[in-house]
Amino acid sequence: MNFDALLEALKTELTQVVREYGEEYINDVVASGTQFALKMRENLIRRSEQLANGQLTHEDFKWLLKSDKELIEMKALEKKGLTVAQLNSLQDAIIGSLIRVITRL
Repeated sequence: MNFDALLEALKTELTQVVREYGEEYINDVVASGTQFALKMRENLIRRSEQLANGQLTHEDFKWLLKSDKELIEMKALEKKGLTVAQLNSLQDAIIGSLIRVITRL
């Protein structure tokens, strides 16, 4: 897996997905998603390879990524006064974007 390509595709995907939440959140969500991907780099590479080799099902792959959701830091968005529900929704958007990007690569 080309991790740099993954990061660029993730940034593009997040920019499109987050528009529905508001333009003012795009930079913070893209930064949070990128930081999460960098933090989880080794896990993402390993899991992507396992998915490609059939060692993980698509459902298992999604479940593993969703289980890491709490590791997404959203401090900048918390300071903007978003509710817990809004933060959870944005974390879900990051995870969903990551899943879509990895399965396309």
